[in-house]
Amino acid sequence: MSRHANLTNIFYVYVENKYLDKSEGLTEAIWHGVFAREGEVLLTHLLLETGAHWTGVPLHGIHHKTSFIPKKSGQLQPWGNMGINIDVTNLNHLEGIDVNYFKENLNGLSTGIIIDWYDGFSKFPQQHKPLHLVSMEDGNYYLLPNNYLRWNDPSFTNEKLWEKCKNYKRGSEVWFPENKTNRWGIMKDPNEIVKIEKAIAQKYGEDTIANPKHYWNEDKEKEYLSQLKELSKEEIKDRENNQKIDVNGVFISKKLLSKESNRSCPVCHIYSFDSNDDLYMNRYQCCKKCYIQWVEGREDRWKTGWRPNENNSKSWRAKKNNSRRME
Repeated sequence: MSRHANLTNIFYVYVENKYLDKSEGLTEAIWHGVFAREGEVLLTHLLLETGAHWTGVPLHGIHHKTSFIPKKSGQLQPWGNMGINIDVTNLNHLEGIDVNYFKENLNGLSTGIIIDWYDGFSKFPQQHKPLHLVSMEDGNYYLLPNNYLRWNDPSFTNEKLWEKCKNYKRGSEVWFPENKTNRWGIMKDPNEIVKIEKAIAQKYGEDTIANPKHYWNEDKEKEYLSQLKELSKEEIKDRENNQKIDVNGVFISKKLLSKESNRSCPVCHIYSFDSNDDLYMNRYQCCKKCYIQWVEGREDRWKTGWRPNENNSKSWRAKKNNSRRME
């Protein structure tokens, strides 16, 4: 199995440029494949008219006409990807049939394609929801389960019987051959699990049995990633602040050396990349080498304000630069 799959048919689509280079407008493309990350929306493989191949534009970033109505990902695909092992199948009889997304009162055409997963929710058959790929009148592609759609085949379906569908309930029983056992050879009734699930839902509410991914959306994902970034920045900052630096044989906390430190030495005007210079910058307003050259043993003179003249500084600066190039 694979997280990538070919579509059974190719589709000529329009891609929003904001998903390509953050610009406005649309780019024509051939949509020929899909891939999935569990819990997210379906992602696409596209051959762009520019000659590039693009992987990762989400379902809500492609459209079958230029006059589309923008929609959020959760509106086009109310159920996230139910795994990473994706399966794409074409149900020939459904291709081209009129459908109505009755919850939103939208009409469209079935592409005949259903997308399913071998893992994730499909491990629990009563939660299994293969999704139909539908081309809607608002210019978008939708991925919807059976119980969101009304089908209209003029040669067969009877509009007068639609009311009966209101009494249909999601199948919750799991059917096995007789004497079905689990891997340990112990008989187990899968319908008992469903009964327990129903009892929990009746007592504590539907939220207690719902998969958490059902309530996850793009905005929550962005907020979560933003929080992770902030947490990572704090952790990096803490590690840097707690880092000890050897200054002439003495280990000093880096945060004591880096508070508002000026990285250019006021005496030689050379930018310092050495954190050891911070100690001398803070105390003597010069780098370590300038301290050795001009201050060491003459601290009292330095404190009174004495500084080397410009000629001495230039000569010393040239000597330091030559020394750095040789290091």
